[in-house]
Amino acid sequence: MPNHVISRKRFSYAHEYAHALFDRDENIRISSTKNNAEFIEVRANAFAAAFLMPAEGISGVLRSLNKGKSSRQDQVIFDVSANSKMSVESRSAPYSQNILSRYCDYSSSF
Repeated sequence: MPNHVISRKRFSYAHEYAHALFDRDENIRISSTKNNAEFIEVRANAFAAAFLMPAEGISGVLRSLNKGKSSRQDQVIFDVSANSKMSVESRSAPYSQNILSRYCDYSSSF
């Protein structure tokens, strides 16, 4: 893995750590497109993602950016001409919730 970016290396290490934890009795094999949908590989990928990006940490960053809220919000609109109100659901414009990459540091080493 000498040519891979550090973030890719970290993911691979965490992926392999999952195999060490959960798959000790399995035969060693190399991941490929042929087996990437198998439970063992999907579980290792999910573990690596959760290990490297725990939900609590991601939620904190999103909150600090005022992001991560539901894109759908309930609103009440009052119709003056009919003297009544109605509940509606509004949604942000697609792709309007961009997350800044200033929190990603790809330069640090493992």
